[in-house]
Amino acid sequence: DIILVDGDHSDRGAYQDIVDFQRHASCGAMLLLDDVKGSGKGLNDGPTAALLRAQRGGLVEILRWERYNASSPENPCLRAKRGGAPFCVGSWGWAMARYRQGRCGGGAE
Repeated sequence: DIILVDGDHSDRGAYQDIVDFQRHASCGAMLLLDDVKGSGKGLNDGPTAALLRAQRGGLVEILRWERYNASSPENPCLRAKRGGAPFCVGSWGWAMARYRQGRCGGGAE
């Protein structure tokens, strides 16, 4: 399974998505979380905090963090402006994690 969490930018909302999707995922399912920050403060504090909380709680293992290139046309901050200055605050991107074995579906393997 591959699960994409991209929506609520609050810590509470993003964390609840991670928890809720876990019930529907097979063990070892991959989790992609958009809008995590690379550094600094800004729009993406919530999803970042949620992913780190899920890791500390043993729900997920974080495998990869990636930042969007600020000047790339693929950067979602620039797509809306079509070449204008980025409107997102701080560096940000996405992360990949995996639900931990034995935690999927609420039961042990």
